Amino acid sequence: MQSPVSNLTNALAGRLPGLITTQRSGEPGVDASTLYIRGIATTGTATPLIIVDGVERPIDYVDPNDIATFSILKDAASTAVFGMRGANGVVLVTTKRGSVGAPSVSLTLQGGYQEANKMPKYLGSYDYARLRNEAVKNDNPNATMPFSNEQLEGFKNGTLPNTDYYDFIMQASPQSSANLNISGGAPNVRYYISAGYSRYAGNYKYVKDNPEGNNTNSIQSRYNLRANVDVDITKTTLVSVDIAGLLAARNAPNTSAATIMNLANRLPPTNPIFNPNKSLFGTGTYTQNIYGEVTNKGYQVYYNSTIQGTFSARQKLDFWVKGLSVRGAISFDNTFLPFTTYGRNYAVFMPLYNAQGQITGYQQTGADTKIDPNGSLSYRDHNRRTYGEVSINYDRSFGKHAVTGMIMGNRQKDVIQSRIPYAKQSLMARATYNYDLRYLFEVSAAYHGSENFPKGQRYGLFPAVSAGWVASEESFLKGNQTLSYLKLRGSYGEVGNDQGATVSCGLLHGPVRHSTILERV
Repeated sequence: MQSPVSNLTNALAGRLPGLITTQRSGEPGVDASTLYIRGIATTGTATPLIIVDGVERPIDYVDPNDIATFSILKDAASTAVFGMRGANGVVLVTTKRGSVGAPSVSLTLQGGYQEANKMPKYLGSYDYARLRNEAVKNDNPNATMPFSNEQLEGFKNGTLPNTDYYDFIMQASPQSSANLNISGGAPNVRYYISAGYSRYAGNYKYVKDNPEGNNTNSIQSRYNLRANVDVDITKTTLVSVDIAGLLAARNAPNTSAATIMNLANRLPPTNPIFNPNKSLFGTGTYTQNIYGEVTNKGYQVYYNSTIQGTFSARQKLDFWVKGLSVRGAISFDNTFLPFTTYGRNYAVFMPLYNAQGQITGYQQTGADTKIDPNGSLSYRDHNRRTYGEVSINYDRSFGKHAVTGMIMGNRQKDVIQSRIPYAKQSLMARATYNYDLRYLFEVSAAYHGSENFPKGQRYGLFPAVSAGWVASEESFLKGNQTLSYLKLRGSYGEVGNDQGATVSCGLLHGPVRHSTILERV
């Protein structure tokens, strides 16, 4: 929340040990950072598994105001229970929940401007033309120079163009966000309700200079809704209902940010943006115009409609065995991703000169077409994910001894519009013991299966053990003012990656389909 960024992943850089973030684009809506925990050496997918409130979900869909805890798991013992999904590390996110008390209302408003920290600075047109002549002369002293002495003088005194494309097309842009959340509850019912809005604009100028007056800037508007409700049906039965929604719309020019930035980098400063007759300048070599790319290529609108729901119930079984409980949960996520493209083109013209250097006309080097008023509607993906789990849990203390245990079975099915549906399921167990909060032991195992593999090779066993010693709790260190906390821990475990390199199933003697190689780490 201390970082006013449009995507949660960009607020994590430098804040958590063991987490590497790489942002490849600053364009609103596609500016999410890629997260890495265990490097990028693994084959296939190298990004960590993201778990939000116990379910695999995108982290960039979460409003930062809703986050209660954020944890990174990277050692073998903590990730082994995730089986063939834990090789790249795991990020655990939990959202806020209500507590007993009067309603608490929080309102957060942010506003500001964002711009690039640094832009490339290129030579002006005079130095460019002078060095271009020098380069040609070095290759062939008898060659005709690209720029005459009169042109050099014009670039020097400012009568001829000296174009800084970054300065021409880029500017600071506004950003704003708001979040209102209410939490509280009675002993039997507790709630957390949140609504958020954010709007982040790109840094292009002239975004309304197209004939239709439509905004061709990169802009993302997003609405987040969340409601987490906990209800004690009885003294031993807890039911939780979590619902989250996301509505987002992203507007962008009908050209890529890479194209615009490449033009700003490679167009020579000796070229103008406009001709004297206000038409767009271009040549047979430079057929694109940076102003035309931003304003006259049309625009695209991308939508994201996502709903996420989780229902869970926990039943204490203290009447049978003290510390024993059983929990079940089901969740359903649905994401709809349509987009609309309104396309057009623009023409560029090259001036024609007579012997006296006067413009006699213009040669068109591109075709001009009208914009499609109806646009073309397409779909990126329509994704659905269902998840269910059942677990038996044990948590008991006996004086200085503390014991926990868990046995869990779960199944997840993903349906993506353009791909074959696939499922993952696992059975896992974990037991921990600690003595006096000083000596810690843990053992776990996961039997994990993925439909990414052919029949007969879909399951793998992933065991792990760990031991720890909190030395600062020993009498010879306890209360030490210099060394307040010291813990030594060692672990061994096996984790896997079912998103590895794609291979022909003929090599695996499976059915006729593509699959992946299970990579153990």
